[in-house]
Amino acid sequence: MTGCRPWRGGVSLALLLAVAACVAPTTPTPRPGSSLAPSTSPAPSVLPSSPEPFALPGGFPVPRGAVALPLPSGAGLVGAWTVDLDPPSVYDFFVEALPRSGLALDGLYPGGGGAVIQFHAVDGTSWELRIDGDRPTRVELAPSGPPL
Repeated sequence: MTGCRPWRGGVSLALLLAVAACVAPTTPTPRPGSSLAPSTSPAPSVLPSSPEPFALPGGFPVPRGAVALPLPSGAGLVGAWTVDLDPPSVYDFFVEALPRSGLALDGLYPGGGGAVIQFHAVDGTSWELRIDGDRPTRVELAPSGPPL
């Protein structure tokens, strides 16, 4: 094809500047006396409440003999237990019991010293079950994001 030339830097630079102008954040500079000046009124004394904490999913199976543990603050856990069984037995229990309880398995991640089971409830909430340690085995349940 004669007469066709590749784009030159001027066109690319103009396109880049146009995109940058659309994406670049702008911060208005308030003028004294304008409506953009910082407010002198105090901040509200009541903050919005945080969302309701999660509860165990309906029908969640807990192994017989499990001992509930106190939940550490800020860990995002809904439940924590120790079970006087070896980790593979606890893993097998949940792999069989979760579907029987109406909780659908999304991901099974067995490992040497621990395991993760991802599942979701009928309402669509995703959960992650972490199994860790030696006998007694520690089990932790927390809401999760999308499957691993």
